[in-house]
Amino acid sequence: MYITKNALDEIKRNGKFLKIIVEAGGCAGFEYILSYTNEVEEGFAIQEVGLITEFNHDKTHNEVKEKFSVILTDEISLNLLKDIIIDYTVEIGFENFNIFNPNVKKSCNCGSSFG
Repeated sequence: MYITKNALDEIKRNGKFLKIIVEAGGCAGFEYILSYTNEVEEGFAIQEVGLITEFNHDKTHNEVKEKFSVILTDEISLNLLKDIIIDYTVEIGFENFNIFNPNVKKSCNCGSSFG
């Protein structure tokens, strides 16, 4: 897993961890459920992510500069989150995390689910 500086800063502003769960749902089959938390809940494990210095939306990035333990996920979701890049974008009237998953074979038009 990889993370941009924008995403790392946003997590640190709002909690100790970003919890990511992959659940069945959405029009493409799966969807990401994200929430902030300060505690490690039963059934979840801390995941180390590599901070990348640059990220292009064509899903390429350069080398990892540091590693941080800021993501929580469960065992089932972990398999679907392999190699993801977590970014955080701020646009006029709109802020959100974006997860770029190179293993996704299809996604819906609105971008909220994948398969």
